[in-house]
Amino acid sequence: MLRRPAGWTATLALALLVPLLDTRPLRAADADASAYRLEATLLLIGDTGAPKPGEPVLSVLEREASRVPESTTVVFLGDNVYPRGIPPDGDKDRPEAERRLFQQLDAVRRSGARGVLVPGNHDWDLGAGAGWDAVKRQEALVAKAAGPRVSLLPGGGCPGPAILDLSPRLRLVLLDTQWWFQKGPKPRHPSSACECDSEGELAVQLRVALSSAGGRHVVVAAHHPLVSGGPHGGRYGWKEHLFPLRFVNDKLWVPLPGVGSLYVLYRTRGVRDDDMASKPYSALISLVEGAIAGSPRPLAWASGHDHSLQVIEGASGGPRWYLVSGGGYAGGETPVRALPESRFARSAPGILRLRVFASGRAELTAITAETPAGTEAFTTVLSPGPP
Repeated sequence: MLRRPAGWTATLALALLVPLLDTRPLRAADADASAYRLEATLLLIGDTGAPKPGEPVLSVLEREASRVPESTTVVFLGDNVYPRGIPPDGDKDRPEAERRLFQQLDAVRRSGARGVLVPGNHDWDLGAGAGWDAVKRQEALVAKAAGPRVSLLPGGGCPGPAILDLSPRLRLVLLDTQWWFQKGPKPRHPSSACECDSEGELAVQLRVALSSAGGRHVVVAAHHPLVSGGPHGGRYGWKEHLFPLRFVNDKLWVPLPGVGSLYVLYRTRGVRDDDMASKPYSALISLVEGAIAGSPRPLAWASGHDHSLQVIEGASGGPRWYLVSGGGYAGGETPVRALPESRFARSAPGILRLRVFASGRAELTAITAETPAGTEAFTTVLSPGPP
């Protein structure tokens, strides 16, 4: 009869018992790993409307979007085509306008990511009477050229909100804030086909979008910022006082110091509707703040309009963060000043990247296009966990 080695029974029992003992620690480890699993990425880029062939900012954008394309959404934050959106067929500027738009769409298409374009004031023909037609032409071109994974939202010239639930931890709410400023024809209550087409309805529906997020972080994306340390927020640098013609063409470095200071004074008096000092802009900010009051605070209000990269911490009652990502093409940057609440402010071409994890952790990184591969210039945690 074969004899079993000494201790054989104890060894066998231990071998059978160890997996049972390890079951709970392994599951805990798996849970920890799941908590840090990347759920969704937002790439925020605005004021992209004048890209050059081989545009470095779009190269950085495409590289980032290609990393995890299945869970990445690129958000173009308005002013997608300079100077006046998409002109009618037959217009001499139509071919160049299409080239500028298609160059952006191609970057998203090649990456395999999802793309959303929000209209800005330039896309509405700079607020001219035919602006509604211009934004509808852009929407039609996007639908025709880019396929189902890229769209212009809100559509039809409607103010929104359009809602995209990108993951169990992230909701994207899209607004066309130029609708608010548009003086010419636009979808208007009670004759439009928009679900929301009046100022009061906009406030109500924004409140609903925030309140129904179901434990998700909410990012509201629109062209116009609510807070900014750039020119639209009334902050100017010495270059604007000395070279005012660069407001018309950024290549016109003609020194006109007295004229420049007068123009800066003119802008800070709120004469232009698209500056925060104006009455229409102040009314928009009041409407948004009123809609947010009493609702779950959005994680961030993401915008363009000022051509810089800014990360600004919000005060209690409003969005937790204000993000400005308007450095959409190299050479188009405008000055920026750090506000007391600013955590990052740079006049540079680039994008902002927001990553949301299964745990609810939200991390933001500013990536400048000052080098061919892009440079991670700033990173912070917007939220350590769920809202």
